[in-house]
Amino acid sequence: MFEPIHIPVCMLIYKRSDLTASVFQAVRAARPPKLLVVADGPRPGEEPLCEETRAIFDRVDWDCEVLTHFALTNMGLRERVSSGLTWVFEKVEAAIILEDDCLPHPTFFQYCAELLERYRETPEVMLIAGDNAHGFRPCDTSYYFTKYALIWGWATWRRAWQRYDNTMSDWPKRKAEAWLSEIISNPHAVKHWEKKFQDAWEGFNSWAYVWMYACWQNNGLCATPGVNLVSNIGFGREATHTKGDVDSRSDIPTQPMRFPLNHPGTKPLPSADRFIERSVFSGREKSQNVNLTNYYQGVHALETGNPWRAYARFDALEKDGLAVASLGKIAALCQFGQWARAQVIIDALDDAAFDHNLQLLRGQINTEREQITKTAKPLRPEKNQLVQNLKLVSPINHSLARLGGTDISNYGAWVVAEDMLDEHSVCYLVGAGEDITFDCAVSERFGCEVHIIDPTPRAITYYENLMKHMNGTMPHPDLYGKYDSFSKEVVGRLTFHPAGLAARSGLLRFYVPRNPGHVSHSVVNLQHTVDYFEAECVSLMAMMKRLGHDHIDLLKIDIEGAEYEVIESFLARDIQIRMLCVEFDEGHNPLDENYQWRIQACANLLKKGGYRPVFVEDWNVLFLKLDASLNG
Repeated sequence: MFEPIHIPVCMLIYKRSDLTASVFQAVRAARPPKLLVVADGPRPGEEPLCEETRAIFDRVDWDCEVLTHFALTNMGLRERVSSGLTWVFEKVEAAIILEDDCLPHPTFFQYCAELLERYRETPEVMLIAGDNAHGFRPCDTSYYFTKYALIWGWATWRRAWQRYDNTMSDWPKRKAEAWLSEIISNPHAVKHWEKKFQDAWEGFNSWAYVWMYACWQNNGLCATPGVNLVSNIGFGREATHTKGDVDSRSDIPTQPMRFPLNHPGTKPLPSADRFIERSVFSGREKSQNVNLTNYYQGVHALETGNPWRAYARFDALEKDGLAVASLGKIAALCQFGQWARAQVIIDALDDAAFDHNLQLLRGQINTEREQITKTAKPLRPEKNQLVQNLKLVSPINHSLARLGGTDISNYGAWVVAEDMLDEHSVCYLVGAGEDITFDCAVSERFGCEVHIIDPTPRAITYYENLMKHMNGTMPHPDLYGKYDSFSKEVVGRLTFHPAGLAARSGLLRFYVPRNPGHVSHSVVNLQHTVDYFEAECVSLMAMMKRLGHDHIDLLKIDIEGAEYEVIESFLARDIQIRMLCVEFDEGHNPLDENYQWRIQACANLLKKGGYRPVFVEDWNVLFLKLDASLNG
């Protein structure tokens, strides 16, 4: 039970009575002493909807002063919110502001109340946000400061709103002075915001861009929670701007804020700014169709008998908080033969959620089916044969999870049995290249030590630059922006070993890839090139002795054709490895026509050594040690 708050609450409403009622119930539980309701007027034919929505506030049943500011005719979103909030701050000094589709967690109100008091006389703090649908997590504080004004559930003061200028009168002057380049270093982001502010100055129906402009004019800061305190439940056709049903920001679950709060310094967090710009604003323009593409490619993969690709696509959607992924994952698991795991997902769906998912799954297939059919990669016959010969089995009582990767291709991601790893695990991840999101994700998820092994000069430079990025000394930080969601503590658990892994220790040649843009080099010369570099290599046993380990919980090997000898070597020495992720690189670049035989022979050797294959994706296979699987 939460104590009533002492801060006034403002609700911005229009005609969506169902959503308004849900948010009203959350406000009712907080029992504010004053409730200010701002409503836009109806368009022709909308009168009954607007009246029904406004009538909800007749249900106030606690000690509360209710003030209303109802428009007689439709003003439009920008004019209604702008004039409505000006009216609000004529009445009160500070307020918590909720639109009709912003559903807060109960702790949102206490969080806002505490920060409104703390920063009441701090002019650079211009608002307090409840939205963290983007998912950035600060290292050791309850919230952080960003320059971005996030307004899905927020709070502010009269002193801050007085800086709002709905006409953006000085924008032409600031545009001519290239003012945005002083605020943002990324040229793509500068272009994005110049267009947004120009559109707003010309009258685009958004008050939010005008408010962002006001905050930036005044070097304003937004306090943003480390957990998501407000869920946007209003995506869909009835929304003004957020019309898409399939969107990674829609309906993100809320989490409680823990008290007492651990306060940060009053400075913007550069890594947070970069992350939010990329994931919410200008970077989102490049990737806004990723979820739809994941969805349609998942459907196509189901239709063409490729459950592994389908599961990957729907799993990516589910990680973005999209419930529509559940049925797709169920179908993929059933094709995969993992009936028990499919049943777990089915049991978790209540009837209403199931109906909603089924409607979306059926309703959105046809519009994109033809295009996806043209562009989707078919499953190659030789891979079909490998999958058939492997005789994949369900991982007994184990939960699979995809970790790492940042784009639709899932480049850099691997699937592991997550319940076989914990903070005491030892992980050797061999073959880093220029993407270690998987390595970081393992460190973040399990809190364990992670050893990265790669001799490639570009991989070594990439890791060194990432360390500079995490310390704020990287000259081009946007190149490493995909790591901004990982804390320094997470990255600090990584140890990089600039060496190669081979069947025996010694100096070996690593031949360059045919495409100079690629980073992976091969000791077996998979791509038949001439140039090479030489690097010191160590055997797995030698590396374990060097690091003082008697077993490995997770070994990932992506070593461009050298995997056969390494696997044969550790099997011969009976090295204890509980989980193995291996990429059979000859699937991409065969040395000769016998490559399928080599891959199959290696897989058979692992099976004879007690490893069971449980998951295949592209040419990546996850093996679990039989006794470890039964006892895990």
